[in-house]
Amino acid sequence: MRRVHLLVVATFIAAACSTSNTGGALGCASMNPIPGGRYVGPKTDNAINVRLAPAGVNYINQNWKMLIDMFAPGETLSVPVACIKQSFPIVGNVLIADQNLNQNCDTGEQANVGITVTGFQLVPIPNDKIQGTVSVTLDTGNINIDSESTSWGGCLFLSAIECSINFNTTRNAPSNQVMKATIQFTIDTKFDNLLAFKIA
Repeated sequence: MRRVHLLVVATFIAAACSTSNTGGALGCASMNPIPGGRYVGPKTDNAINVRLAPAGVNYINQNWKMLIDMFAPGETLSVPVACIKQSFPIVGNVLIADQNLNQNCDTGEQANVGITVTGFQLVPIPNDKIQGTVSVTLDTGNINIDSESTSWGGCLFLSAIECSINFNTTRNAPSNQVMKATIQFTIDTKFDNLLAFKIA
């Protein structure tokens, strides 16, 4: 717990020092951007070594809820789904996530999908891989859909098409959706020997 707190404090200090000083009593010295936006001087390979020891993996596996709570209280994310217009044969233009069903995507109109993380685990795979497994539940709420035309033939030319989608993984077993990915870390020799990774 203390290590996490120290990391958060260090992050805030680094962020504070990266801002320019306006002459007040508080703050760090000004830091100017790198000329040209990229360092072009001598480079040293392997200047920084990053190692995630078994104890670190165990800590993450045991405290993932606390870590996720830092940016997703209650381990729940609210993911916005913006209203969009799609064209389909026969039906014509259809509005997805038109929450007020007014045959128009209003500015900022969106549905909100709830994603709750219910499980998380990291498993190191020798020598350069780590496998992450995440379990989530999904609740879309009502995502309203309607046709742009208010006189669609399937409705006897009297009204628009109106319906909604509502998907909740907890309604049927298994309630959790499991996603698994293996990340392999390599040194990319094409780009200054920078650390690269790929997901399998």
